[in-house]
Amino acid sequence: METARQKLYDVVAHMSPKHVPALLEFALYLSQKEPDHFADLLAASESSLAFWDNPIDDEVWNSAL
Repeated sequence: METARQKLYDVVAHMSPKHVPALLEFALYLSQKEPDHFADLLAASESSLAFWDNPIDDEVWNSAL
């Protein structure tokens, strides 16, 4: 069974050369877009944990251990 990557390679290999730049532009767009999802998740987690930085509560917690 062929992988999606191999199928894509086969399609590009038989594609008209005039369409390859558009495909490359789309592939670059997708590759740049992907990390943004992680950045959004990271920003959301940082804002949800902002309340935790409390030295007094940290000391109480540490002394209970």
